[in-house]
Amino acid sequence: MKGCEIIQIGGTYGEPYVSFGEICIASKVNNINDNHGKLCFIEDINNNLYIGIMYVASEKNILLKRQDEIEIEKINIKECKKIRWIRKK
Repeated sequence: MKGCEIIQIGGTYGEPYVSFGEICIASKVNNINDNHGKLCFIEDINNNLYIGIMYVASEKNILLKRQDEIEIEKINIKECKKIRWIRKK
């Protein structure tokens, strides 16, 4: 997405309030309803980073929908966090 940046919060920031360590996308996009509250940030054990909408594919795998779809084994996930949106002014 053009005109966006992903940031990790180092203190309190923005409206709505976000906490220390949360991951956010900051953009000037007005309509974020399609992805709001659905995007996840995933880091696997090989330090690969993924961002997309996460679904449970099976007991052992998750499905991450991006422009493509990727299936990741849960055992290989090091970190998984929900991403919040912050609108730039």
